[in-house]
Order: sequence, then structure tokens, then C-alpha cells
Amino acid sequence: MTFMPPGLSDMLHDSLAKLRDLMARLFEEVAKVILNPGWPPGLFSTGSEWTSRIGGPMSSLSTKLSPDQLRIDNFWKGPAADAYAYAKILPAQQKALEAIKQATDVIDTNLTKAAWGIIALWLGIIAAFVAYLLELSLGLIQHMSDVDLPFTMGIAAAIGAVFPAVLSGTARRVSRRFSA
Repeated sequence: MTFMPPGLSDMLHDSLAKLRDLMARLFEEVAKVILNPGWPPGLFSTGSEWTSRIGGPMSSLSTKLSPDQLRIDNFWKGPAADAYAYAKILPAQQKALEAIKQATDVIDTNLTKAAWGIIALWLGIIAAFVAYLLELSLGLIQHMSDVDLPFTMGIAAAIGAVFPAVLSGTARRVSRRFSA
């Protein structure tokens, strides 16, 4: 940049330094996504485990927690037994167990939605990468051909605009279908 006037070369140098820093931050963020891609099967499995190992047993316990189902009043007599049976302690405990089942169902639903979100994210990344490769290859074909093909850049631009949109829309539909 010695061939440029001092004020302009300093301004260009500062701008290029900012661009370098922004690119470094971009690549750091991209590296985070690539190095920690998420594991949708693990999320699906964990959600179903919450429901089957915790929610299911709690649900079966809540059906057994009623005065008709318990035999405690058959062996337990007196004011304490009456206070326990008639003080509405059992219905409150039954509601608590049902709330645990509902909470595990919500956990399962949210983990499933997160898994489909990860799948949609990666489909979008793949779509962008494929579109980039298509545009790059068409640009190289145009550059290397003896005959100038100005329409190849138009084709590349069309592919670059349409392909990611189609794949992204498909990913959204898949995500909505399975997360509902």
C-alpha cells in the first residue's frame, strides 16, 4: 500500500484489519457449529426415556393413589386414619404425580423439537454449501471455456437462489410435521 496516499492507505489498512477480525469471528462461530453439531438421536432417545422411565411409572402410581385402591384404611383405625383418608391428602398427592407425568411429557416434546431443529439447521447448511459448489463450478466452467457463456452466471445465480429456498422450506415442513 506504499503506492497509495498516506491517508487513504491508513484508512484501507484499518478497514482490512476490521475485515480480518470479522472473518476470524465468523470462522470461530462456524467452528463451534461444526465441532458441536448436536446429536438428534440422543435427544429423541433422552426424551422417550424421560417419558418411559419417569413419567410412565408416576402415571401408574397416580392411578393407585386413591382411597379405593389403598388398603391402608383396612389396617389403620382411629383419628389418624380418618385424618389421612378424609383430609384430601390422597387427591393432592395424586395431582402431584400427574403433574410429574405432564412435566416429563413436556420435556420429551421439547427435546424432540430441538432434535428436529438441529436436523433443519444441518439441512440448511448443506443446502447453502451445495448451492455454493454449484455456483463455483458453473463459474469455473464459464471461466475455462473458450466460448464466453454469459448465461452460466445467470444459471448459477438462479440455482443459488432457488435451491437453498426449496431445501429450507422442505426442512421447515419436516420439522413442523414431526414436532407437532
